[in-house]
Amino acid sequence: MLNAKICETRTITYEIMVQHDGRWLIDCLLEQKLEAVARARALLARGAAEAVKVVKRRSRADGQSVTTEVLHETLADPKGPRFALSGTPENLPVCKTLSDLESAAGRRTIGRLLRDYLQHCQITPTELMFCWPHARRLRDDCSLLQAAIHHVASRQADKAGQSAGARVKALDALVDQAIKRAHSLDSERRKWPRLEAGTLRDLEETVRLGVPGEAKRPLFLALLSDRLLLLAGLEHKLEFLLRLLDGAAGPAGEGGIESVIADCLAFPDVLQAVAGAPGTRFARLCLLADVLAGRLSPARRQELPALAALTALIKDGRGEACRRTLEERLAADLAGKAPLDASGAQPEKRLIELLGRRLRQSDGSWIGGEATRRALEARGRRLREQSLRDLGLQSTADSLASGDC
Repeated sequence: MLNAKICETRTITYEIMVQHDGRWLIDCLLEQKLEAVARARALLARGAAEAVKVVKRRSRADGQSVTTEVLHETLADPKGPRFALSGTPENLPVCKTLSDLESAAGRRTIGRLLRDYLQHCQITPTELMFCWPHARRLRDDCSLLQAAIHHVASRQADKAGQSAGARVKALDALVDQAIKRAHSLDSERRKWPRLEAGTLRDLEETVRLGVPGEAKRPLFLALLSDRLLLLAGLEHKLEFLLRLLDGAAGPAGEGGIESVIADCLAFPDVLQAVAGAPGTRFARLCLLADVLAGRLSPARRQELPALAALTALIKDGRGEACRRTLEERLAADLAGKAPLDASGAQPEKRLIELLGRRLRQSDGSWIGGEATRRALEARGRRLREQSLRDLGLQSTADSLASGDC
């Protein structure tokens, strides 16, 4: 009876605390944990605090209370980690308009160049382009942004028919346009309800009827990026997006969601988390092949629900961007120099032979096309070359490496 009375008079609130100049202040009190965490993270993302806390407080009528810290996150130190470009992608697309920049090819280029930065922030290229807090943060890190612009300009000036200086100026203007649009979309998206799985269909219909044609997709991606702001970790964003895609009713929503799923899959750590961390490179390649060919076993589907959802998405023809991303990952893993089984439990030659069969569709075509075939042939050639060197046949190995035999 006493316990019942205590429960009746007990209240639970969530204090949002913000840090300014080293001092902690109470921002507000809320009754719902999810709402409190969302507000705290939004304040942090918008640079409104150096750090945030959410403290759960259980209070009773007799004045006693118990507090539990449920969130404590800090804004990245602007003087802290500095980022360099992550790679030198080939076949850079020549972006002349904002649509070119936000295309699949444009986002892939951004993802490759800024991979370390995006991984640190746990965001996708789409979020970087359509979420104002993220776009502003990159703008403020002027050195990284300018390094990316100059790198791309130097590699595609001839293809674009411009001097390197003119190409830098053109890309600078395009990036500035994208950042300004992210800012304007930040104001526009506040007029709309937050995107959730249960409200997606209604929201899609409202956007379809109330927004001009060319503005539909940017607005939807801004709403989607704003929702992803509340999620910590790319793998959690991927899981949320896969659930959200089940409720997509139209091409604007479905296409936008699927493109961000593909963005997430471009990160090796995310793909590894989704695939359940197969033990060897050979096992990982076989699993990727099964997903792309739509032949994931029932046991695997039950064990790896996110991978099962991706398999269905690709098999149904609704995951074109995801398919391309996974095919690129397949070719990159094949092209890597690490052995297919680092433990040496099975000979490399035997595993290459098995992959030659596993990486084919039922009609005999290569999963991933010519890129897969060439990568597998290159791996076999490297193995033969090493075998010749081990036998002391250096000149023959050199000829094989140069393609003379």
